[in-house]
Amino acid sequence: MICAGVLRSLPDLKQPVVQVLLGISCTSVFCGALPALVYVIGEAAGRTWIGIPAMAVSHGVLNGLGFSLCGLLGWRILEREPRASEHEG
Repeated sequence: MICAGVLRSLPDLKQPVVQVLLGISCTSVFCGALPALVYVIGEAAGRTWIGIPAMAVSHGVLNGLGFSLCGLLGWRILEREPRASEHEG
């Protein structure tokens, strides 16, 4: 839910690099859940559509690099951006 709100607010951000990083971060959450979902459904159905090693790698990379790293970088850059209230005064 939070990622959906962030994705909707991306056009309001001024810096394209922040838009890209936060967009990758939010998209990675959904993409990272897909291999886990496929694995769980396969286990429940008694089939192996994706093995645990492949699921762990894809899920881990998407969440570790995509969500965490890109998200932290995006929020950090955004945090350093001057706010309108700082210019007044």
